[in-house]
Formats: sequence, C-alpha cells, structure tokens
Amino acid sequence: MKLKRSILLVALATVASAAFAQNLFSNQSASVNQVALFSSSTALNGSAAPAGGFYSELQTDGAPAPNTIANTSAGFSVHTIGPTGTNFRLADDFAVTGPGWNVTGVKVYAYATGTALATNWLTGGNLRIWNGRPGESTSSVIFDSGALTSSQIGHSNTFTTNAGTGNHYRIFNSSPGTSAPGSTRSIREFTFNLNLNLGAGTYWIDYQLERLVGTTYSTVFNPSTTHQGVRGVAGANALQFNGTAWVSAIDAGIIVPANTTPAAGSADVAQEIPFVLTGQPVPEPMTMAVLALGALAARRKKNKKA
Repeated sequence: MKLKRSILLVALATVASAAFAQNLFSNQSASVNQVALFSSSTALNGSAAPAGGFYSELQTDGAPAPNTIANTSAGFSVHTIGPTGTNFRLADDFAVTGPGWNVTGVKVYAYATGTALATNWLTGGNLRIWNGRPGESTSSVIFDSGALTSSQIGHSNTFTTNAGTGNHYRIFNSSPGTSAPGSTRSIREFTFNLNLNLGAGTYWIDYQLERLVGTTYSTVFNPSTTHQGVRGVAGANALQFNGTAWVSAIDAGIIVPANTTPAAGSADVAQEIPFVLTGQPVPEPMTMAVLALGALAARRKKNKKA
C-alpha cells in the first residue's frame, strides 16, 4: 500500500508540474528566465536609466580608441507596410531537446521609436514555425498563426534580463563623444500564444509585427541580442526578410567616438534575435511509465473501496 501511495503521489506531482507553462528556451541567454538584451541601470558614460528601468546598450568590440567599433543598428525592421508595401520579417533557430516540447507561447521583443511607455502600439502580427531555414527548398512551414489582431497577442512593458525585471530602453553606444542616452525606444514583450508539439530537432521561428497609426502603417524594430563587451556571438545566423528575399541580419558597425562608418565589409557582424519559448517538456518514457503505474494504483484502490 505504501509503495502504491508513493507512486500515485509522484504521478500527481508530475501531472501538476506539467499543467503550468514554464520557460523552455531563451535565445543566446545563460538562463531561460532572462532575455539576452544585456541591460544596466546606467549607461557606459554613467548616465542613469529612467527610474525603475534599464538601458540595453549597443556594445563595442573592445578595441582602444580611435579604432573602437560599436554596433550601429539599434534594431532590425520587423513590420508590415500594408498589402502593397515592404513586408519585413525576422527569423532565428532553436533546438528542441529530450523527447520534445509542447510549445504554448513565443515571446518576442520590439520597439516603435517615440511611443508612450504605457501604450500598446501593436495592431497585429503573424508567427510561423519552420522545420528548417526559411526560404530553402528543403524547408517547410509547420505552423502558421495567420493574421492576428492586437487582442490575440499578449503585451507587457516589463520583462527580465540580467539586470532585473522592469522597463528596458534600447540606446546607442554611449562612449565619450557619442549621442546622450535617451528613453524613446522602450522595448515591449509580445507573446504569440499557440499549442504545438515539437519533437527533438532544430526549428526556426519567423514573425512579423504590425503598427497602424491612423490609416498609415508605421515602422517597428526588433533589437538583436546584446552581450557585454562584444558586438555579436559566434555562430549567429538570424535572418531578415527584406520584402524580396531572406538575408542575414548583419550589423555593419560604426567607429566611435568619431561616428564614422568603417570600410565596406570590414566590420560586418552577424546577429541573433532575442526570443523566449514557453510551454512544457514532453515527459521522459520513464515518467510516462510512472504515470501509468500511478493511474493503475489509483484505479485498483477505487475498485477495492467499491
């Protein structure tokens, strides 16, 4: 009886833990619970971020002045300009481990310059999951959310990075002689809700966000992942759809503090896109066996009482 009761308790605990979504993956982050947008309460030049907030600052390659090169792109276009305009999209890959994942949400991060912090400026979006690199003949879309309205996509002003939980502002590098940090690029977290079972393997997310101001579509930017003291990470391979084709998401760099563009091709660095996947891992076969034994023990106990 004690053994059966123990088995049942383990099974119930497993079921209870699986019932709640958890962070499964955070691209290029040391923790699944943090977004890879290296943040700080102060900029590199000592300027303090707005109260309760953090700066996500473009980094440099660490070389001494006057040859210091910083990232030059605060974000990549990820918006639609309507049926007849350029439709930008962004994509990046992730690997599913273990027996698989039940993905219930994909969180992405974007800003629209000059928007009020409390305003949800999103008017729509779309998310697709590919089983390979987007645009290639061997790849196909295995999930498509279709056109979603703002009410179908979760929205939050705050999220967690290495610096903590709060509002985050994208700023250019603040090395001496560069532009003063500002708070016009407040980064939002948007959540695409879905219910998709993925087996072990490599997949790609591909998404687009929409902002309609009056009758005019407006720009939306997605920051690249940010890492202390480097302009990019090894193996970075994010893609941007530029309206015609999928191309690598590249940051060309800029020399600071002179703010002059380096020679063509000399400082191109591939980038990654921050995103978080939520859901539940598929139980291991042994866990499934424990669940089955627990269910059997519970049924036998019920039959005895009857």
